[in-house]
Amino acid sequence: MNINVLKYYIELYKQKNLNKAAINLFITPQGLSKSIKNLESELGLQLLKHEYNQIQFTDDGEFFYEQATELWAEYSKMMLKIQERSLSPSGTLTLGIAYGVNKYLRPDFLETFHKKYENIKLNIIETTDKQVEQMLKEGIIDLGISSCEYDTNEFEGQKLLSVPIHVLCAKGNELYTKEEIKLEDLENKKIISLSDKYKSPDFIRKTLSKHNINADFSLCASEMSYIWDLCYQNKGITLIPASSFPFLPPDNSYSSEGPFSYFKELAFSDTEIMWDIFLLAKKPVSNSKLVQALSDYIKSSKFSIRVERNYK
Repeated sequence: MNINVLKYYIELYKQKNLNKAAINLFITPQGLSKSIKNLESELGLQLLKHEYNQIQFTDDGEFFYEQATELWAEYSKMMLKIQERSLSPSGTLTLGIAYGVNKYLRPDFLETFHKKYENIKLNIIETTDKQVEQMLKEGIIDLGISSCEYDTNEFEGQKLLSVPIHVLCAKGNELYTKEEIKLEDLENKKIISLSDKYKSPDFIRKTLSKHNINADFSLCASEMSYIWDLCYQNKGITLIPASSFPFLPPDNSYSSEGPFSYFKELAFSDTEIMWDIFLLAKKPVSNSKLVQALSDYIKSSKFSIRVERNYK
């Protein structure tokens, strides 16, 4: 059976007139009549009869109309899905994400992407922000999510989120007794930063210098876990994006048990230092449907400061 004959029969049933149905179907009345007769022959049923130059439908014809309507609706739905699938981009993409940024992505970021773009395989590489930009330059990744300032000659960027910078200190440090601090409280303080493999140390130094704050940046570490340890030993303080320290309780209360009860996260009362997160694409920006699909998805995703802490 030719699937189009279902459409012919449904239209004829609606019009109850051979000429009107043929006009709507863009075929001749003779062609429509022949298709219906062939259908009756194939089914072994009489579907319609002519009475007083009008088309009437038999009980079998009424029953077949109900079945044909359901089948045609399912067929149309199937063809629409196939068309959408054929037009949907397919292939493999690689997204670079800077360390520390993933915590601001929605929890179902990957799952939702794969549901929306079933034909795209998305690989994610997590590395330092500097390395994300280097890999983008070299074409190793298609898009990057990085932080702080970027080279506008090399990249096109869109800000996704701005996170306030806070101070983290340990019990025993003179700042620990405060509930909030001013920028001037950092004068001559020893600030423990990440190594220069990251962009944040330079960003912090430039920001403090702009406000004429002199601080000691002689102590650095390659990983944040080392920085926590150094802070715990009261070797200095550190500056972190809000809510990024994993061991503070949401209500900022501190129990007397466990090593992490000695930490405190303080906001600035007199200024706001923001840690910006950007979606980066190498210039000239690719017009690939794959890259565009990922870019649009990231831009429409909700990035937020989520407080999800485990503490002892």
